[in-house]
Amino acid sequence: MSNKMVAKGIIEKILKEIPNNPELIYNEASLQFELAFRLRGLGFIVYVEKSICDADISSGKIKSKKEAVQKYKKERMDICVINGDGSKNAIELKFPPKNCNKKKRCEDFLKDIEFTKNIKEKLGFKKCFCLTLVSDESLKNKFSEIAKRKGILIQWQQDKLGNDTFHYLLEQ
Repeated sequence: MSNKMVAKGIIEKILKEIPNNPELIYNEASLQFELAFRLRGLGFIVYVEKSICDADISSGKIKSKKEAVQKYKKERMDICVINGDGSKNAIELKFPPKNCNKKKRCEDFLKDIEFTKNIKEKLGFKKCFCLTLVSDESLKNKFSEIAKRKGILIQWQQDKLGNDTFHYLLEQ
């Protein structure tokens, strides 16, 4: 494998291709699969739902799931990508359905942001991304409001997926 690195531009390019195939992306699991599949197609080593407890990820720093959740907020990454130079990236995904529990989704959204910050700082991940897709304007505004209270300023992009307009956030 070359020294190829996952970058925000690669993920955005994949997102731009998705609107041409709206039947592929209909929930968070389908987004996770499609993104992982396309990253593998670009030559990356990709793991889905990889535990940070695994020795190849934490270098033995984390001994149990309980410790992972206490120190890092959760145990598994939605997507883990190994770059050409062996460095690691994480991608956390959120794609809430239109009629969801907004309070719970906002808590999960913040947990993902904290999780990616923690693994970058404490486990030496090169880059960590939070990718959030929402079609509900009120949920997008709620995410923004909660992030702002935590000192996180976010900028949403807008695109079409089938007949729906989606707002997506790709934080690094």
